[in-house]
Amino acid sequence: MADFESTVLMATKPVIVNFTASWCAPCKVLEPQLKLLAEQWKGKLSLVSIDVDQNLELSELYEVISIPLLLIFSAGQLKARRAGIVALSALNAIFEEASAYGT
Repeated sequence: MADFESTVLMATKPVIVNFTASWCAPCKVLEPQLKLLAEQWKGKLSLVSIDVDQNLELSELYEVISIPLLLIFSAGQLKARRAGIVALSALNAIFEEASAYGT
């Protein structure tokens, strides 16, 4: 992702980065839930999806060894990481955690 620095590291609000791949079945299950929550939290945080196959350097930099992987960034810093598929209630808690970094 060529604009990772401006989109994620220089963002003025927290960002949840979703490392994913087109061939990943759990990622496909998680994606609609992430989009739904991103819409609900619009204005408080952003959601960015990154395809691991097309972004090998970023995947290596952030030690992505399994997907889906959610990384929470605030003020250019990695604050938390959550791996695997999670229930909608747990996803909402992740979005709540991320939005708290922006306050």
